[in-house]
Amino acid sequence: MMPSRRLPLLWYPALLLALVSGCERQSGDQGAPQEKPRAAAESKQPPDRGNLAAIPIELYDNYTETGDLDAVEKRGKLRLLVDPSHSAAIHRETTQQDVEIDQARLMARQLGLELVVLEVPQFADLIPMLNSGQGDLIASNLLVTSDAERAVDFSTPTAETVVLLVSAQDTEDVGDQSDLSGKTLVVTAGTEFERIAREFAAKHPGLELKVRDDNHIDLLVDVAIGRADFTIVDSQALELVLQFRKGLKANFQFPGAHKTAWAVRKQSPRLLQAINAQVRQLQRPGPEQLARGDLDAILQRGVLRAATRNHPGSYYMWKGEIRGFEYNLLENYARKLGVQLEITIARTDEDFVRLLREGEVDVCACLMAVTPAHGAAGVAFSDPYLESPTGIVARRGDKVKSLGDLSGRTLCVRRASSQLGLAHELQREVDKLELREVGAELDIREVIGLVAGNECDLTIADELSVQVEQASREEVTLALHLQRGKRRYAWLVREENPKLLQSINEFFASPSTDETLQELYQRYFGSQRQAWQKSGRWEKTVKSSRSLGPQHMRQATPDSMPPQLP
Repeated sequence: MMPSRRLPLLWYPALLLALVSGCERQSGDQGAPQEKPRAAAESKQPPDRGNLAAIPIELYDNYTETGDLDAVEKRGKLRLLVDPSHSAAIHRETTQQDVEIDQARLMARQLGLELVVLEVPQFADLIPMLNSGQGDLIASNLLVTSDAERAVDFSTPTAETVVLLVSAQDTEDVGDQSDLSGKTLVVTAGTEFERIAREFAAKHPGLELKVRDDNHIDLLVDVAIGRADFTIVDSQALELVLQFRKGLKANFQFPGAHKTAWAVRKQSPRLLQAINAQVRQLQRPGPEQLARGDLDAILQRGVLRAATRNHPGSYYMWKGEIRGFEYNLLENYARKLGVQLEITIARTDEDFVRLLREGEVDVCACLMAVTPAHGAAGVAFSDPYLESPTGIVARRGDKVKSLGDLSGRTLCVRRASSQLGLAHELQREVDKLELREVGAELDIREVIGLVAGNECDLTIADELSVQVEQASREEVTLALHLQRGKRRYAWLVREENPKLLQSINEFFASPSTDETLQELYQRYFGSQRQAWQKSGRWEKTVKSSRSLGPQHMRQATPDSMPPQLP
């Protein structure tokens, strides 16, 4: 199905750099590594490993620079050091750390510098290579420790975290008197985790401690698949791995909170000042920072604050790139305004409305359908920019060709969703059609996943959502198109911001957006079998949209192909 509206032409690839994990290193007394021979990296192809957006440092035509920002500016490059991570090629949700790397790119751009991301050989090499002049900055959620503070200067803290002992889900909770004989604890060498692990092992004779060079994200995977019994990481690392590996739990929380920050060489006050200015943009706004101003306030602030959700159609991480149909649209709109883009992740429709009302974001862009259920006092929809038909989702090969074939079947539908009303309509028309309501906290792709996993019989979804899921779930199909329930997608803003709403509507209506609509739709939702109109302009089937009622809510692939999600 073709989208009904146009998108902006100012698209460019969102090659934003990803670090799958924090590199919480302490400096200890590590000496600076010997400088490696210069390599003609520009002419070599880095191996397909780890963080695919980074260049292995041994393949880069590197140089030694230990000066402050003025020296870095003369070089024209800001070299960001990252640790190797064999988990970076997984499909996962985007994290706060990915946003920080994006901020490093933005900072480099503002300083007129090119950001170069260099992957060091081992985790413990980060601080020594920084101090020896092989890099200029570490933005890897380093834990701020007294040892590290003697070796580098830290920025304003970016976050707080706690340190956890992680085990398999079915492992008994560990206490001070637990007998851990025969168990194995693995930790990453040169980290604060290693120091904590040594103290913990000393209290539990018989526990085997293995200190390894592997990234602690990989060690979490080892625990998940049974290669080790325990590891020690921070809470952010565990949250990340739980996105793609179940069966882990925080078995024990070590006392105290830890701060994370960016790091530079000592005697680099100007570079540190520039970093601190960027870090301030990452801080979650407090009540005094919340802003509900219209377009002029956004332009003055220089930042467009947008909320979206982690979803293959909106905002996600794949092989070191932040991607997503909505993300690219937001990026283009921010470029049109000449401002930076700041992303906040929300999960439920209630969260989006709350973020808008409380002034934490300016716009919500999350493939949200224009429905009365999504209307809320104080918010307004933009003109729809895309529409998609709705149908019955089944497992491939299931013979559902007409409404009559739904007799005796069961539809799984989310509570309080727009599909629920349509399901009730179908139930009145089709004899013996059963409804099963599933949790409202599930999103549509999770419901489709229930069908794919044989946990649900059928469900209702729009074609767009099904196409996204088919990139990774070949077993599902839109078996039957319905002649009702067509979904129109729009952005959501505060009703009190008419200038912003008008600007967004003009953005979507711009004649220059035809080509980009086709490109982005094909990239994220299409296939080579998609029948595209070539008329040069998309037909405007929807003229405008508005706030739909007073109801209150509670809460690299080729350009012509969609992303191949694992």
